[in-house]
Amino acid sequence: MWIIAIILLIACVYSKKMRKKVISFVLGICALCALLYFAFDHINTVIPILIVGFIVLIIVVLIADYIEKKNDKLAIEEWLKQNAPKIDIFYIEDSMQSFVQALYEEDTNTKFKYISDSIPYGRANCFLNYFNKTIDIEEPLYYSPIRSKDTIELREYGFLLTVGGIYIAKQLDKTDKDNNRIVKTFDLSLGGVWKVNMIGNSELVIKYSDMHRVNIKQEHTTVPLSIINKIITYAIDSKITLAILKNAVYENVNDDFDTEKILQEADENFEKMLKNNSVESNMSNVGMVASMPKNFQRFDEIGYRMNGRQGHGSAAEYAGDTLDKLSGKNSKIVGGDNKKDGVDRILNGINIQTKFCKTPRETVNHFLKGHDYHNSDGSMMVLEVPKDQYKEVVQILQEKIDNGEVPRVKKGEDARKYVYKSKFLYHQGNNIALAGSIEGITVDALSGVMCSATSGSITAILTFATQVWNGADPKEAAKSSIIVGAKVIGKSAAIYTITMQLSRSKIINPFKITHYVVDGKSIASKDIANRSIKNASKVYGGIDNPLYKVGDGLANKIKNSSVAKTSIGKKLNLKNIDGKRVVSGGVMVAISYGPDICRALVGRISPQQLFKNAAVTTAGVAGAAIGNSILPVVGGFIGGAVGGFVAKKTLDCFIEDDAVEMYEILREEFIDIVMMSGLNHKEFEEAVTIIFQNKKLPIILRDMYAYGESREYAREKIVNVAIINIFKKRRKITNDEIDKAYIDVAFEDVD
Repeated sequence: MWIIAIILLIACVYSKKMRKKVISFVLGICALCALLYFAFDHINTVIPILIVGFIVLIIVVLIADYIEKKNDKLAIEEWLKQNAPKIDIFYIEDSMQSFVQALYEEDTNTKFKYISDSIPYGRANCFLNYFNKTIDIEEPLYYSPIRSKDTIELREYGFLLTVGGIYIAKQLDKTDKDNNRIVKTFDLSLGGVWKVNMIGNSELVIKYSDMHRVNIKQEHTTVPLSIINKIITYAIDSKITLAILKNAVYENVNDDFDTEKILQEADENFEKMLKNNSVESNMSNVGMVASMPKNFQRFDEIGYRMNGRQGHGSAAEYAGDTLDKLSGKNSKIVGGDNKKDGVDRILNGINIQTKFCKTPRETVNHFLKGHDYHNSDGSMMVLEVPKDQYKEVVQILQEKIDNGEVPRVKKGEDARKYVYKSKFLYHQGNNIALAGSIEGITVDALSGVMCSATSGSITAILTFATQVWNGADPKEAAKSSIIVGAKVIGKSAAIYTITMQLSRSKIINPFKITHYVVDGKSIASKDIANRSIKNASKVYGGIDNPLYKVGDGLANKIKNSSVAKTSIGKKLNLKNIDGKRVVSGGVMVAISYGPDICRALVGRISPQQLFKNAAVTTAGVAGAAIGNSILPVVGGFIGGAVGGFVAKKTLDCFIEDDAVEMYEILREEFIDIVMMSGLNHKEFEEAVTIIFQNKKLPIILRDMYAYGESREYAREKIVNVAIINIFKKRRKITNDEIDKAYIDVAFEDVD
């Protein structure tokens, strides 16, 4: 008996029709049993009551259900016997219009409500597509759309009244096993409705002639059920529902292609684009921070020797080292320690001393007189000289060797083994030492690229992996990773270049020529008048760089501050900070935040978007910096990636991206226009591709925001332009073709 009772209980509880009755009954039985148990203190008294109660309930429910179905069948048979009047479609439309104003006034949807000519027919048509209907046969009378809770979904929900029925779509907060939101749809087509029952004010039951019924609750729509009840009741009483069922008004026609599927693909593409853009932006900033230690290492190698009296020689040494490294040679600057008679740089194991003087003889004399440039084994170092002085330097040094004037070198030895030809001319070495010169900027940029190459490569690999994990196509992920890697190298090289330029004490003065160089020899400006200046190179003077002093001044203040003496300051190594680190930090901030600040100032993004982008950037940069301090390079990438990701996900809950809002407006206008344009399947797909799969979509969405009237911009500047371009591709029909077609038809009829 217990088993039978349990089975009956399960069957009743899981039956939607009897659930409320069963629950009420069970609660009543339980209360009675509890009362009996406490009153008589014996469980055997309760069991028979429980079993009998269940059996009685099942019998009563089954009998009631049978009687209800039998009565409904008889009533439907009588209803179907009635003659269906021939009803004009305009009569139905005019009749339904009497309910539209009540819907507009009572509808609790305060954001979007459309009546009469204001209805966006394209969007209404798209809404109907989810019910396998089109506006060609379902003239919209009232539309109350609600945006999807999934902000990138190209679909609207809500309420739509047409001449053929009422259509409701409700997006629930619950999700299915695939983590997709559950959607409840209610197709209240008028055709075949023979009865409607209002249960209180919270539930409506619509019965159809095929014995199926639709139960809708007030929580499923923003429109009062009482108005829906009046509309359906009127349609039944005026025999509209019978006329539609018997095809006395029109036939249903379905769309000839799957609009939902095509638009869903556009949504998915936009979602991937947002993810990819987020990954690209965060990883480019992370990679930029990860490359900073390499920049600092290079700064320390070079020091500030280009600002000294012999700065052009140090500049040539720095430039030569850069080009040699880029060509695959093993080169290293070691002269930053300013050791007397020390090595300037080591090239493939050879100690090199760089000298750039005004004339070849001065270059040789400066190398030999007053110095003892020798290696640990006693041999002489190699002299690096300007490219345009090489031949004459070799001749002069050979003469001195042959005359026994060169210590540690035997007479007759070949001077060429002790001279290395620089890749730069004398005047180029001078210009490299000055900020603002083409030569200096070029060398700095190349050195910056060299320092950031490793970080750029790692960033590209991590970006590729992340995007593949996010579901991106490997080919597209590869393209994206290359772009991100290039951005890292570009940003890092820009920081390095700007820092090096601002750290030079002198700026090139194009209006001041100190002297000319002809065939490797310097000639004063006053003496050039008697010579041809066709082959003469100009050596420019410089003016003081005010920003150099600013960077150095800030660095000194930080080093001498009380913060630098604290434990945190010691961990941050503030006592060793210099002007280049201060300047590079400022440049990094400008490159990281500058573009978004400029966009906000000109109205291309909102203040909220600026705050969000800045917060995500800060989190990524901070995470990279912390990671770098724990585990160089790898730790920086991990910390930055995690920091940026967490910040983005957190802020998404509070601030919606401008791009998402603009995308929603664009898709609404797209649906409204395209669905009414008469495009065929191929043309419709082309329109989706042009607008929503455009690689420049992020820029287009920013243009929409900046325009002010974003909806107008979407309609006139984007969607209409795309449709017109598609129409232009259609084959033009000529008068000759028309005439020929009519002639063929005429002769065919004669035959």
